[in-house]
Amino acid sequence: MNFFPEIDFEKVNFSSLGYYSFSVSIFDHWLSENEFVECNTLCFSSAKKNGFLADYLEGENKFLSFYKYLTHSSVLSYQGNNILSFEKYNDNLEEIIINSLREKSLMDLFFLEMDLRVIGGYDRTDLFLLRDRSKLDGLKKIVNAHGLFVLEH
Repeated sequence: MNFFPEIDFEKVNFSSLGYYSFSVSIFDHWLSENEFVECNTLCFSSAKKNGFLADYLEGENKFLSFYKYLTHSSVLSYQGNNILSFEKYNDNLEEIIINSLREKSLMDLFFLEMDLRVIGGYDRTDLFLLRDRSKLDGLKKIVNAHGLFVLEH
């Protein structure tokens, strides 16, 4: 099984690839242009520069807690044509996630038990590709329990 098929984001139809797509965000809605411009916690560097690092880190910790919860089974990470395998949450996986959240290098993870691919995104919003839509309601509950939000496409 190819866990990381190439995706042309310009032309992609996720359902044709066998996925149900949605995003998980620190925000409870898609930001308007004004909200985007005025947001003090949109990215790590600007939050740090403008004195909002504590607020930024609060959201980052929600994501870290959420991803740690999902990592109770094996996770694959696709990085530069290499696939790394993790049996449990550890410092190396946390570094991949933090680097993605801070937009240094975006992650591409596959959570085997959930049959779920997560592609790190910009603006504190990650793309989720779920193969088994029957798992969606349970996943939404986990997202919300960690103080995050599901944004439909």
